[in-house]
Amino acid sequence: MMPLRSMLSRRGLEPSIWRYPSLRVSVAENADRLRAHLDDLDADAIPYHIVAHSMGAIVTRAAHADGNARSGNARSGNARWLQRIVFLAPPHSGLPAARLASPIAQRFLPPMLDLSDAPTSYVNTLPTTINHDVGAIAARWDVLVPRRSTHLDCQREHRTLHASHNSLLVSRRVATLVANFLHRGSFDATL
Repeated sequence: MMPLRSMLSRRGLEPSIWRYPSLRVSVAENADRLRAHLDDLDADAIPYHIVAHSMGAIVTRAAHADGNARSGNARSGNARWLQRIVFLAPPHSGLPAARLASPIAQRFLPPMLDLSDAPTSYVNTLPTTINHDVGAIAARWDVLVPRRSTHLDCQREHRTLHASHNSLLVSRRVATLVANFLHRGSFDATL
């Protein structure tokens, strides 16, 4: 995320990176940590945005879903100062590779089962709506996240770029689209 952070800084944003142990703990545990971080941001009463890549999108959705459950409304409870969200290569309906992973791999990598494309997996039990402006960017040559998995019912906009899963994070085009969406609520710079 460091290259993207640098490019977003040059586009008038003040990004910070929230780190989490992506392979050692479950998505739900990371969502609890993110929810606590968002509560701290909300205590400062300063508007903010989220840009999440890959599993970070699911952690974000899970943190947001529980915030809605606790408060009944995201704007009046958890993440009330959250403005917009951009998901990059989000596996919203799961990953075939996670479903196909061996039981041994799933045992040592807790998120594997959470991110499976099986209908009953954790990711597929999360709500598909979020009470904030949501944009998503998929990578045409992503061998991990199928493009069909990158859509969410509530998204305002969706783009697919000529990129791979990780090259989204170093793309100037992605940085421009993300900055446009965070500034204006649209990937289109003319709005």
